[in-house]
Amino acid sequence: MAQQVKTRLSFIEILIIVIGLPLALIAATMSYNNWMAHTAPNSILGIPSVSPTQIDNVLCKAQSPACHTGQQLYNEGWRDEIDAGFALAVFHEGSNYGKLPCNASAACISYHKSWADSYRAWFDEIKGPDFVGSGLTTSSAIITKLNPPNAPQYAQTVNADMATWENQKVQLS
Repeated sequence: MAQQVKTRLSFIEILIIVIGLPLALIAATMSYNNWMAHTAPNSILGIPSVSPTQIDNVLCKAQSPACHTGQQLYNEGWRDEIDAGFALAVFHEGSNYGKLPCNASAACISYHKSWADSYRAWFDEIKGPDFVGSGLTTSSAIITKLNPPNAPQYAQTVNADMATWENQKVQLS
């Protein structure tokens, strides 16, 4: 006996094609754009370039009042998918790791009730609509938006710090 060949699609099959296919394409595009932002040169997004121990070493060597808060800084970066190395470099250039007073802005991690609260506030601002939320994902783009008074020196120090710590991480591995 010959098998019957289905020639018409059911309503459900048509819905899957009409709705499902465009949604799958949109999801794939968004995933690709997110991947590109994480892998762009000088991107601050993604896995941390420094370890909690490295952060503590830097803070304690600098005699920062934030000494031994490396794990907290690292955890906040991990949670927001923002490189803690960028935060540490901003912390260096903005207030010499908390040793100098600074204006409350994303160009400086200023002390709140605790260093954990300070880190949380800074990461919330960086991931918010003015920076990462608006598509700024590289250190240079964010520093340009921050517009610190000494922008060229600020950018040079932040990028040099990040490169130094990344090289130290490679050497330790």
